[in-house]
Amino acid sequence: MISLFIVSQVLLASTALANPMPSKILRARANTPSAYPGDQGDPIHNELQYVNFDMSNQQDKDRANKIHYAFGEAFKYIQGGLIASEDKSKAFNRYFDTEEDDTEKDEVRSALYQIVVEDENDPRKTESFTELMSGVVVDNEDFLNGCNADFDGKQIRAYTADIDDEERPNWIHFCDSAYEQKVLRDITCAEQGDLVSETMDSFTHTLVHELTHQDEVGTGSDGALKIIDAQFPLVEGDEEQVYAYGAYLAWQLRVRADGRTTINADNYAWMLTNAYFDQTCQKEFADPVDEDTD
Repeated sequence: MISLFIVSQVLLASTALANPMPSKILRARANTPSAYPGDQGDPIHNELQYVNFDMSNQQDKDRANKIHYAFGEAFKYIQGGLIASEDKSKAFNRYFDTEEDDTEKDEVRSALYQIVVEDENDPRKTESFTELMSGVVVDNEDFLNGCNADFDGKQIRAYTADIDDEERPNWIHFCDSAYEQKVLRDITCAEQGDLVSETMDSFTHTLVHELTHQDEVGTGSDGALKIIDAQFPLVEGDEEQVYAYGAYLAWQLRVRADGRTTINADNYAWMLTNAYFDQTCQKEFADPVDEDTD
């Protein structure tokens, strides 16, 4: 099933219905966030904040621990993508265009360096998570009731609140279906075929997808362009548009070369996932196929 990180537009205020940012939405009142509350080691430097996790409840504890573990994995996951961008690898070029110049490469690196700190001595390395990440809040409460929304029969895994939400600006919620995903550690090369596919999808992938929606993680030198969930016509000239979610559709957005890859969250997530498995499995995976029809 194609991964989907969206809250249906029916949840949006009427003034936002035309907004092409469906996983960026608005709403209500919160408890006070705190540092990582779990029991799997100390908080990571500049780790996310947590709210509404009851540590006397085993499920809540397991979920906080899973986020904590995936956040730690995300560091090397992003570093691998930065290496892929520097090398202009097949994985990077599958989801971003470097044929004409390095504009998209530079925009991608600029965005990722809002999540991790650049090593000034080595463009292939990172030092830590940025201070920005320490202000990102994960709310265990489905505060928009978004996980119950119906979106064309697709499974909703996570959403990010709109920056204009006074109570929860840019807060993230993971739905039950997200916690069913494996972390990268538990996905093996033996499970993979020869193509980039949804078998590579992970909770870490979902987490980083949502982190790219933070308003400060913009592309371009001035951070002016915000990373959204872009739509495009799968059939050229068709009025019907699809969201560029999943390995295949994110790749198709790149194939159309319409300049929106650097503002689409799943192009970042799938480039990073593709690069991770190319590097980990020591092979170059081939182009994805439409798993909804093939």
